[in-house]
Amino acid sequence: MSMLPQGLKLDTAMGLEYCANSEEVYLDILNEFRNDDRREELNTFFAERNWERYRISAHAVKSSSQTIGATDLYEIAREIEEPLKTMDFQPALDLHELMIVKYTDVLEMLNRVLAP
Repeated sequence: MSMLPQGLKLDTAMGLEYCANSEEVYLDILNEFRNDDRREELNTFFAERNWERYRISAHAVKSSSQTIGATDLYEIAREIEEPLKTMDFQPALDLHELMIVKYTDVLEMLNRVLAP
């Protein structure tokens, strides 16, 4: 019997793979993701055009979203982070709002399906 809650709109197979196929570890990682909301810092660094700190935050979102199987969010964060390494700001300018929307969607979904 699976410990995973119903309604997870994630690639749970990928997430479990990153967690040594342990549902208990995966649930812990999902809760860590939910509690480590980086939207405010992303918005602040974006507004300040502090691209280095923004890149570091986007990298954290990219890595953690990949770990839980939030593939859409992972792809957007990757498309933002990689060009920033070479000071190409345009993808961040184009995709920031979409990343925040996807991030919010994932967090809201986790808040709905995970126990408080």
